[in-house]
Amino acid sequence: MYYKDIGLVVCTYCGQIKIFDAFKFHLLWHNANKHRKQEQHTTITCIDISQKVCLMATGGAEGKLLIVDPYAFGIVNSTKVSSSELVNVWIYSQQKQVIAVSKDRTITVYDIYRLTVLQ
Repeated sequence: MYYKDIGLVVCTYCGQIKIFDAFKFHLLWHNANKHRKQEQHTTITCIDISQKVCLMATGGAEGKLLIVDPYAFGIVNSTKVSSSELVNVWIYSQQKQVIAVSKDRTITVYDIYRLTVLQ
């Protein structure tokens, strides 16, 4: 995905998130730089970026939801959403919520900053 304020955001099948410069496309950050193995995905299955709340949400094959700040280049929060794969995540900017849908047909709504379940 390309966003003019952030640059090029690439999610790899090995679970890494990489952010490249918007003009020269050199690597600015990837989540392995923070050495947070407990918060890394095995495979990233879905992603959504909101420029309004300045956050990015990624869902993984292991059912984990990660909130990343692409402007500060850091992982903000993570939580285990489901025991099955996440098929889609959406950031609802107006209410500051993240909606996660898993393969077992579970839809969960979270507060984007605290990652507490709202519904």
